[in-house]
Amino acid sequence: MLSIEGEDEPREPFYSICFLLPMLCQITVEIEGRKALISCGGHNTVVDCIVRLIRQHDGYMVEDNGCIFFALDTISNLLLKKEQVRFPLDDLSVVKLLKAQATSKSTATI
Repeated sequence: MLSIEGEDEPREPFYSICFLLPMLCQITVEIEGRKALISCGGHNTVVDCIVRLIRQHDGYMVEDNGCIFFALDTISNLLLKKEQVRFPLDDLSVVKLLKAQATSKSTATI
């Protein structure tokens, strides 16, 4: 499901991922959901989505932060129970996320 692309998404399925974030957040509450997301590399897709959301809304307040909150909550669900489900949060994903956060004009807008 994470690879589904809309017609207006020629390079990456950003809007499809945003649409799925509430479900991804909910399924990662359970161990089996965490395993499923990690097994397909979905955690990296969620990190990429967070990076894009940070860059997209950089420098101004957005009224609907739902997508970014669901994305952050999904990653938090994985990290909070990392001892139960081992997963490789590769260095590239972490670096991209930290770089986006560090270069954001205002971290208070998220």
